[in-house]
Amino acid sequence: MKKIRILLFASIVFGILALSLKGIAESDGTCDSPLVGGHTGAPGEPSCTGCHGGVANTGRGKLWFQFDLANSTLTYIPGQIYTCRVKIKQNKINKYGFVALALRNSDNTTIGKFGLINMSTTRLYMDGNRNYVSHTPCGADFSVNDTGMWTFTWQAPQTNVGPIKLYVSALAANHDHALTGDSTYTTSLLLNPASSSINETEGGAFFLKIYPNPVSDMLNVSFTKAPDKSAVMRIIDIQGNVLQSYTYPQGQSGVIQQTIILKGTFKKAIYFLTINDGENMVTRKINTL
Repeated sequence: MKKIRILLFASIVFGILALSLKGIAESDGTCDSPLVGGHTGAPGEPSCTGCHGGVANTGRGKLWFQFDLANSTLTYIPGQIYTCRVKIKQNKINKYGFVALALRNSDNTTIGKFGLINMSTTRLYMDGNRNYVSHTPCGADFSVNDTGMWTFTWQAPQTNVGPIKLYVSALAANHDHALTGDSTYTTSLLLNPASSSINETEGGAFFLKIYPNPVSDMLNVSFTKAPDKSAVMRIIDIQGNVLQSYTYPQGQSGVIQQTIILKGTFKKAIYFLTINDGENMVTRKINTL
């Protein structure tokens, strides 16, 4: 009789445990979003598609990344702290995630310093030698369908390091606890040093001169290069896309003269010319007419 009572008690406990586990498995759950590593889509790493599959930016939603909410500029002043916002929308979704990274554009090294405004929804971490900000497990849950949003800060480096690119990857999850059926979105912003922090004189490491500026047809560039270094000159747009690139190998030294044809290739806009020899870098704004 005693053995029967023990077996009956064990059956009841097992049944309660099984029902509990079944309830957990069937529950949508909150605070169950996994922590992510380096998945921004920046050079050297995948986006959220690295785990969730699919093709980025093909879903039915949209991602916004707002830098410097005060005036929406795409420049930075060394040492200044800026407020940033990541926002993602997709119909009938209330589970989202994001990760952001800032890299120096010249060599893709992590730069600046992220800060938290809400520690329950955002976190800081390192993956390898790169610094990130992302959602927390609870920061992936939103009580209202269709929109997820996070706000955090980014402090610019203490000195002018040339262009900096911020990368963001975000995920709209269907919450079926599988790695398929979710939508990944990516975006990036190129930040250039504010005009007050750019060395516009004819000195600097390369003694760079560009003229005329503003320019409509041809841009004349001259700079001095050391014989023991190779150098790369690039023209990039405001989004950080390289439009033209010129390489000057070791052994070539003295004053380098380069004429760049702009007519018929560049529309009226602001571009940036950079020269980098691996040790020094200079950036100049170009205004096209």
